Amino acid sequence: MLSSEQYCFAFSHPVDDALVREFQLGLTQVLASSDFQQLQHKYFPSP
Repeated sequence: MLSSEQYCFAFSHPVDDALVREFQLGLTQVLASSDFQQLQHKYFPSP
């Protein structure tokens, strides 16, 4: 296994690749933010 993810997002085939790339860029920025990390730790603490 290369990696394990808890969630995924799916787009239908006709969705423009540029939109998918824009979504991925935004998601990457959110996931890298300290605000997201704080919320994740608060609501989904490590066992």
